[in-house]
Amino acid sequence: MLDIILFHSNMEKSLKTIESIKKDKLFDEGKIEILVMDFIGDANNIRSEHLTVCDAGEMTFGEAYNYAVSHTNGKYITFVNRDGVYKGSAIKNAVKALKNYQIASLVPVTYIENKSTQYIGFDYNFANKKYAEIDLGSFPERFHTCFGAYFFRKELFKDIVFDTEMSHDSEWKVFVEIADSVKKYALSKGEFVYSYADENDYFNFLPQFDKEWYLESMEHFLIDAVKENASRFRQRFILYMIACRYACNMNERDKSVLSPDEANEFIKKTGIAIKHIEDVIISDNLINGKARLPQFFALNFLRMKYDDEKLMPQITSSSKNLYANFNDCTIWTLASNKIEIKVTYFDGKNLTMDGFFPGSYVFGDGEIEVVAVIDNQRVYPMRRNRIYSLNKFFNISAKNNYTFHLSIPAEDIYPDMTLSFRLIYKNRYYPIGVTFIRAMTKLSNVKDSYWVFDKFILSYDSSAQKFVFEELTKKNHRRHEKAFIKSISRSTHGMWKIKMVGNRLLYWVTKPFYKKKIWITMDKLFKAGDNGEYFYDYVKKMKPDGVKIYYVVQKNSPDYKRLKKKYNTILVFNSIKHKMIALHTDLMLATHVDTLNCNGYYAATQKYFKDLYNARVVCLAHGLTIQQIAQYQNRVFDNTVLYFFASKYEVSNVSHEVYDYYDKDALKLTGHARYDGLKNNDKKIILITPTWRRGVTTGSAKKGSTYSHSSSFVHSEYYKIYNGLINDDRLIETAKKHGYRIVYLLHPAMSNQISDFEKNEGVDIVAATSDISYEKILTESSLMVTDYSGVQFDFAYMKKPVVYYHPDTLPPQYEAGGLVYETMGFGPICKNHGQIVDSLCDYIERSCEMEDLYKGRVDDFFKYSDHNNCERIYEEVIKFQNKFPKVNKFDYK
Repeated sequence: MLDIILFHSNMEKSLKTIESIKKDKLFDEGKIEILVMDFIGDANNIRSEHLTVCDAGEMTFGEAYNYAVSHTNGKYITFVNRDGVYKGSAIKNAVKALKNYQIASLVPVTYIENKSTQYIGFDYNFANKKYAEIDLGSFPERFHTCFGAYFFRKELFKDIVFDTEMSHDSEWKVFVEIADSVKKYALSKGEFVYSYADENDYFNFLPQFDKEWYLESMEHFLIDAVKENASRFRQRFILYMIACRYACNMNERDKSVLSPDEANEFIKKTGIAIKHIEDVIISDNLINGKARLPQFFALNFLRMKYDDEKLMPQITSSSKNLYANFNDCTIWTLASNKIEIKVTYFDGKNLTMDGFFPGSYVFGDGEIEVVAVIDNQRVYPMRRNRIYSLNKFFNISAKNNYTFHLSIPAEDIYPDMTLSFRLIYKNRYYPIGVTFIRAMTKLSNVKDSYWVFDKFILSYDSSAQKFVFEELTKKNHRRHEKAFIKSISRSTHGMWKIKMVGNRLLYWVTKPFYKKKIWITMDKLFKAGDNGEYFYDYVKKMKPDGVKIYYVVQKNSPDYKRLKKKYNTILVFNSIKHKMIALHTDLMLATHVDTLNCNGYYAATQKYFKDLYNARVVCLAHGLTIQQIAQYQNRVFDNTVLYFFASKYEVSNVSHEVYDYYDKDALKLTGHARYDGLKNNDKKIILITPTWRRGVTTGSAKKGSTYSHSSSFVHSEYYKIYNGLINDDRLIETAKKHGYRIVYLLHPAMSNQISDFEKNEGVDIVAATSDISYEKILTESSLMVTDYSGVQFDFAYMKKPVVYYHPDTLPPQYEAGGLVYETMGFGPICKNHGQIVDSLCDYIERSCEMEDLYKGRVDDFFKYSDHNNCERIYEEVIKFQNKFPKVNKFDYK
């Protein structure tokens, strides 16, 4: 009656699937036959009654589907093409639905890392029925992409053949044909639970790491799937499939799978594939009930469709709104756009705001201007800047935003003043609302949010779309605080309400006890030993008057006990003490970005405390700011007010307008704190330590913990390259012959992948998150192999040889900046496996001596080599902090 085709590639998962099938009553009744398509050759011993095994080791997925369809005889058929478990009577319910429908589906549920997520992008209601009818004619977006959850009448496959040349999506090529002809299906009561990542998992979905998912699927499926007058279901399904490929490679999610030429070709073919998709469907970014791509990408799709990079919508207006239309489709309205404030700050002399207008992409250059208006009458000048605000796909720019900096001198601010923003278009002024998303905005989108600075209270009236300045009095302050706490209480419930309101009240209770100025520093929260710890140690020895410094670390860090034993001001990350002290902090001496997050206030909670977090952010840096990383290290990202460097080339790089450090006095050339400990102690170690890549790690890391293990990692080019290097027989034998030990040090972001690498006796594989000392491994190593890692500078600082490994198939995740490796690098550059092995063996045979050419480059690169970096940084920090009174010291009238 029902044939279940199981694609077997993991015995543990397959057995769970089979066990769940056997629990269904239909199996007991002999109405289910299981056909196991064995791709790895170990399933013969699980043959049993009603369970057949077929050797599929040499088959493509398409061939396996075709074989299954032709070698089964049931009335109904379903395919478990990865893994999955049927819950309760799910199978029986689906089969009942098939008596009235040609396709039925269970509710797909992902279960990954002990978290269940119902993966379906539309509303449905079973009411008192066993299933809900889904009409793709009326609701063409109501599909899901878990193929294993669908059940079919076998007759649907009578004249259909799966594409045997496709590595991916052969099932979806068939599905879209079948579903398009059927129009309706039943969503049956019951769950199909599976543990593989879907296309909405931008880090673990395996096909996104395979070039064929883009090029081959486009060529064999997507580009010809939508003909003229195709159904809206077909149009939406194909657009969704295409959108997923762009979403998987948006901004920092770019996997670098496609070369620049291949990416441009893919974009060109996208235009052909969507040629017959209606503009109104392209204009709706809610595909399959979810916004896979930002709204602005609709215009990019339209430009691809019409093969016109300069295509622009028509702008029309009403009294208070603007509309961007294309072929009778509205793709943008001013009312749906808001100014996004990034930073609100008072530097003792000026109130400043940094923000951007995300809707500028529908206008031509120079067509609009965003202005500030005082008291609804007077236009206040703003500085238009070029700070980094790009959106990219496949590392190709798709949109830039309108960014600005507003600065109002304290003497220009007065009680009851109002401030609002306007968009000027064709000499008319249009009001624009404001939103507060980022951590450094002081205000939030919670009702009654406010912020105290200088002699004023700042709040935002969302209904009137204006900021309001009030005189700072105890009465006004108490009124605002009381109203804000009430709003927090109304917007939260249960323990969440107790924690949010309780923590805010605790701040006011503890405030009188923090009279000294407070500094906080940290490194990786799960790993100490970087610039933060070195500077912390120096400050503890100097004991500055009126200052108390704290160091933050995760309690389960291998460094915690050592630090706790040595120092008396160690804070456990995310503890209530840590969170409270963070709100009283004057200087945040950061080595990494996103400092409010680093202090335990995540996106869900920081909106209740942003006004109290007034620490000034000083960047001690982690690596050297040589590459173009303006998306993270720009001034606005954390409102960085002081930045320390080791090289003139860093200063030159960060002085670029995309970083927007308009006050160049904020950029200090002092050397890095941890360099004070870099003194050569050679122990004949070859250190291999590449940097990480976002595309090959999972995105589930929280502040205070490492990235979780990624099952897709072993399929990445990164793994193949470095696993091959550390297992090269010639390299291992040469090192052994000359008395060298090879150490492969995994970057902290990659450390949970340590079990994936093949082990051998000649190489020690070490996770950077272990109890290893960076200083020890760097000073004791004789030679370093890296690609772009920042520790190359630590190593070169000691004038020890560096060898760069830059395979063309593994590009950097940041664009080149102030370091041109060919003319400024500290060692030779190798482009492939043979070159790197040859170079390493040559260095080993020559006792790992750095050549004079590279020593000269070291001398040119670094300003200081005197191991007095902490002293210079300390002097600058003291000078800076003396400009300001104790944080949150209210000057009531």
